[in-house]
Amino acid sequence: MNNTINTSRLLSNQLIYNLPALSRHDTDKGTNASKFRVFAHFSNKVTKDNFYMIEYDPDTQVFYGLYKGNYAYKDEIGLYDLNELEAIDGLKRDTLWDNKTTLLNVMEKYKYELKVGLRT
Repeated sequence: MNNTINTSRLLSNQLIYNLPALSRHDTDKGTNASKFRVFAHFSNKVTKDNFYMIEYDPDTQVFYGLYKGNYAYKDEIGLYDLNELEAIDGLKRDTLWDNKTTLLNVMEKYKYELKVGLRT
């Protein structure tokens, strides 16, 4: 456990404690999607943007996850800055999210195929 003080409006201390550490990712085209648990879901009811958090580094406040957009932005998996998410008006964490949900479950829900892969 690190000693970083949590000042996030989106993440609880318990969620930060449970999130896996951010690690190296490469391009296996999502073949391991069933192995990745999605620990948190953030959404904006107005823009319909969704972020799915898989791993997190509390020191840098960067997380690895899936972004599912509904307008001009392209869906992608990658690194996201929590501070930037904090600045988005209307973005909220789904407090009823089942953290046993896998990335594959999310991909199937949206009939989404990854363009960028995951680590092996």
